[in-house]
Amino acid sequence: MIHGVSGNRILVCVDLTYGPYFEIVADAEPLWLEAILQGRFYIPYWVVKKKSEETPATLAYHFGAAADPEKLQRVLDVIDFEKKSVFQDGGIV
Repeated sequence: MIHGVSGNRILVCVDLTYGPYFEIVADAEPLWLEAILQGRFYIPYWVVKKKSEETPATLAYHFGAAADPEKLQRVLDVIDFEKKSVFQDGGIV
């Protein structure tokens, strides 16, 4: 997934305590993303909003220590941030 605000590819990172996560700029609560993660892929997660005076606020999506970071990255790579949808077999669903 390429973030619409920053233009950067969103990468899954791994926290030693909480497992895989990714962060996006919290310019707006992306309800469409939550609908895709929960409704389309049935992936449980929790969100932490981080605020800093030096950087824009971010949303960190955490998936727990049992989640597979490589599978999560593959899921993120099929999400189109601009169109708020999922790529599938060369098309958008």
